[in-house]
Amino acid sequence: MSDWLDAEQRIERAQQFSESHRWEEALAELDAAIAINPNNALWHAQRGYLLEELDRDDDAAAAYKKSFDLDSSDNEVALAYGASLARLGRLSAALEVLEVIAARDPKFEPAYCNRIRVNAELGRHEQAEEIFYLAQQINDECPDCFFHMGESLATRGEFDKAIFCWKRAAKLAPDYLG
Repeated sequence: MSDWLDAEQRIERAQQFSESHRWEEALAELDAAIAINPNNALWHAQRGYLLEELDRDDDAAAAYKKSFDLDSSDNEVALAYGASLARLGRLSAALEVLEVIAARDPKFEPAYCNRIRVNAELGRHEQAEEIFYLAQQINDECPDCFFHMGESLATRGEFDKAIFCWKRAAKLAPDYLG
């Protein structure tokens, strides 16, 4: 059997295990495929997802970074990488990655949601608000944007506006807040 075929079969098994939420087994198959072809950016991104499911956030960030290094043009991977850095509290690094996306693709709205959140967590509330209004021009029905803007407003003591944002998030996605 060729290495290429072996790697592809392992990826298929990893997908099957993943669909069954058998994360460890999926990761083992994926790692075996990556050992055969370490330059497949998508496989490293999938590895990041599996590691997140296993609550191995540092390892997930490293996997997303590897994927991003191999193919920095994939907005979804860059978003996952930035979000993983934010979860780890590496806010400045997360913001750098998210701003790369925004500069490259100003219409990619998910990057705005995360930039609102990260700027708010950094105490950069004016920037968070500016980004919120830019995001509204792309998608004025994003519950993530409203939720994160609400967090920023609450931090500043603007509770009426924060509650408005949270209610809007809940109206847009009824299961969002609970």
